[in-house]
Amino acid sequence: MSTQIKGTKFHYEIDTKDFPHGFIAMGTESFVFMGRKISVDKNGKTDLSFSCVLKFKPKTEERLERFKEQELKIFEELQECRSVARIYDVIEDIGEDFELEIPGTGVFIRSRNPNKSQSIRACFCVVEEYIDGWSLEQYCRRKFWGLEKQKNNNWVSFHDFTDLEKEEVIKKYKNEKIFFRYQDKLLHFMQSLCGILMFISTTSKKKVLHLDIKPENIMVTRQSEELVLIDFGRSVFLPDEGTFVYHNMRKVDYKQPENINSLYSHGTIGFSAPECYALPAESDFPFSQVGYEIGRMSIESDIFSFGATFWECMNIVELVTKNKTFADDPRKFYEENLLNDKAYFNRDLSLECTGPLGGRYHRSLQDIIRKCTKQRTEDYLESDRFYHSYEDLKSDIEDARDSIPTVKKGENKQIRNAAIILGTCIGCIFSLLLFSFVYKAVGYRIATGDWEEIIEDIDSHTASNSAYQATQFDKLSKIVMERMQLSDDSQKKEVCQECFDYLCRDNDISALETTLIISMIKEIGDDSDKMVFIDKLIEYANPAEISSISSSVNSLGLKDGSSAYKLAVAIYSAENNTNYDYYEAYQLLLELENSITYRNSVKHLAISLNNKGDRVLNEIAEKSGLTRSEVAEFLNKVEEL
Repeated sequence: MSTQIKGTKFHYEIDTKDFPHGFIAMGTESFVFMGRKISVDKNGKTDLSFSCVLKFKPKTEERLERFKEQELKIFEELQECRSVARIYDVIEDIGEDFELEIPGTGVFIRSRNPNKSQSIRACFCVVEEYIDGWSLEQYCRRKFWGLEKQKNNNWVSFHDFTDLEKEEVIKKYKNEKIFFRYQDKLLHFMQSLCGILMFISTTSKKKVLHLDIKPENIMVTRQSEELVLIDFGRSVFLPDEGTFVYHNMRKVDYKQPENINSLYSHGTIGFSAPECYALPAESDFPFSQVGYEIGRMSIESDIFSFGATFWECMNIVELVTKNKTFADDPRKFYEENLLNDKAYFNRDLSLECTGPLGGRYHRSLQDIIRKCTKQRTEDYLESDRFYHSYEDLKSDIEDARDSIPTVKKGENKQIRNAAIILGTCIGCIFSLLLFSFVYKAVGYRIATGDWEEIIEDIDSHTASNSAYQATQFDKLSKIVMERMQLSDDSQKKEVCQECFDYLCRDNDISALETTLIISMIKEIGDDSDKMVFIDKLIEYANPAEISSISSSVNSLGLKDGSSAYKLAVAIYSAENNTNYDYYEAYQLLLELENSITYRNSVKHLAISLNNKGDRVLNEIAEKSGLTRSEVAEFLNKVEEL
């Protein structure tokens, strides 16, 4: 048996580097694994590899047909929106030799299940773009609040922390500055998601309802913390002149636990609007069915899910720390506690209000969440007590953000004492200026000593062939940037070169290392000096992380640059900018076709253009005076170099 899927042009395999067994999550109707997309040359030799997501979906004739006629067409409709994940490939037959275990279940994914075995799931595979970052749920839990930690290659929840670790989380949660920074983050995310949903529901050629908005289906990119909407498995097109669609679900017994064959709702428990829930069989409907028609879904349904999503994000610390069920299995928590009128509708922030520093969210946020999740009434489709468009919702969010101060002045001791501190600081300014030169000179020598010390420590403890231990990278980065800030112009180039040489000892620069290198480059004043390091960066860029590396280089925003810089900008623009002139990228490929130094990035750009499909090939053909087949032939030739 094998865990590799063979396509005509690419091979796909499970990537276990960052996830145990490669397993990411189990969705409503799919099993999601981290994957590698591997290019294969005409001799069958594997070459470059790219990160991707492999989604295995139940392979029934009905499900496959529904995917082709609905979900795939929705992705194609929205492919120009950079804030929507892309589909790269759909593989109906994953091969007779393919077998993959779903961790912890004893169930295996196969191409077929002729004997109807309970331990086998017959699936087809959808290859999607890998978003380097976190789901919104992971961002809130792990990245921001640290409610989950990685130990022994597994994620451990708050309730399994040591007492000291728990105290650290609560201390962070009590910190007013950190809390208000989180509130500002959520407001930014609310604005961004509103803009994405506004696009897919009103400005696309065919209006789309997502119908499964939840924190797990919203990605936050690592580089710039932008949102990307994923998983359109429950999405539908709205009729050309209509404002709603009907969907008939199989009746369910609400006294029995939800499972993949008996779903409570068209969406996800806890986030779906009431009209998205199934009719009951041998049980009562969980909500008072007043004012709405079951199965009649509209933009108001997605707005309800929007409110439920950010209700969870705002209460995440209280929900996790006060309830082990939620910490371990949010779906089970919602099933057991929220399926009633009182808990499901008119959601507020009372959970946070009962916490150690309750009631810190601004009132305007409370009003927005409550209005999004308001209990349905007979006039809910017309009443101004409900949201009916993302324009109105976004307007309220923008008003809220404008009216919310960064900190609560009356509650912050630092603000109350600001006048005293300011006066003292003014008196010290001239003294500090006098000593600044001496401070920088001494500080630079100290920071250089710290650099030499950490390098020696890393090298002495490195058991593998890697250039340094990942756990030490943050410390190394801080020391490097401290050296840069204490350096004069000539010293900055020396520090940058010294650090680059160290990171590149294995002739490979990762996306994480690139982040540090770009930070150093920004400290250098001369653009020509910057280009020296950019050229080396692109030359040694890790082939699997070229997209992220190019994004970092593009963030420099230089007006002009070397071929390497233009190549990085072209890769970023081709993959992210919907208004990009793809002919520019094609011309750059013609110029760098035979480059040995930048071969990996050149091939990556060719693959990116090929992945854009017929529209881009036709655009290049028209501007170049070539035929579409000639353009495609050239791109294929560059890919196979």
